[in-house]
Amino acid sequence: MLDAAIQASNRTQSEIRRALGYKSRSQLSHYATGLYPVPIGSAERIAEEVGLDPRSFLIAVLRQRHPEVMGEMLVPCPFDPQEIAAMRARLNEEGRPAALDLLLHIQPPVPHSVLKA
Repeated sequence: MLDAAIQASNRTQSEIRRALGYKSRSQLSHYATGLYPVPIGSAERIAEEVGLDPRSFLIAVLRQRHPEVMGEMLVPCPFDPQEIAAMRARLNEEGRPAALDLLLHIQPPVPHSVLKA
């Protein structure tokens, strides 16, 4: 996804890398090829720089970094509070409470009552 967006941007990786403030010549390339995962905190900025939808790219990055959470959730995620509490408890037991919190930050749950209306 990132590699294709860089190619379609009509800009060189060096131009994009400089615009992002990366000093390493290989950093953006490593993200684009999947050698290193894109940092969650940088995803939206990278997306904007290469012309991707920031929200969609952030979701793709979260899927890459936290497949165990993203595999259980669809976007939009119409989970009721009990489902969210169960997932949070499981992630807390695994020592990963931030994973669900990150997802809920970008995609808050939609109450079932709204979906049924």
